[in-house]
Amino acid sequence: MDVDVGAKLRVRVKSRLRLPLVLRPTVTVCEANRELRWRGHVVTPWLGAGDHTFTVEPTRDGRVRFVQREVFTGLLPSLFRQLVARETRAGFQAMNDALKVRAETEARARDPENAKSARGPRTASN
Repeated sequence: MDVDVGAKLRVRVKSRLRLPLVLRPTVTVCEANRELRWRGHVVTPWLGAGDHTFTVEPTRDGRVRFVQREVFTGLLPSLFRQLVARETRAGFQAMNDALKVRAETEARARDPENAKSARGPRTASN
């Protein structure tokens, strides 16, 4: 994905609470194959904002670790800290699982011989 710092994204969040949420965050860091970071907010930053970071970290065994983090600020995250934490964790895990399947599928398609013995990428969420 080619995206420039300062670009506006459209992010649709699916929550177990069934509340539709579409965010328009701004890209703050974009380093190909390494890091993507954005900052978004709900209605206004003082009400609720988040800094979301995705990083790809190489491991010693030649694989990579995918890590995503979010730091929330504002009134709503302060008032509903446990709810926000629980929903964020569930959303991260769902996204990590889907990304793992996609990465492993694409790896097998590119190199079916080696993919048979590979364990595939691990995912981590914080």
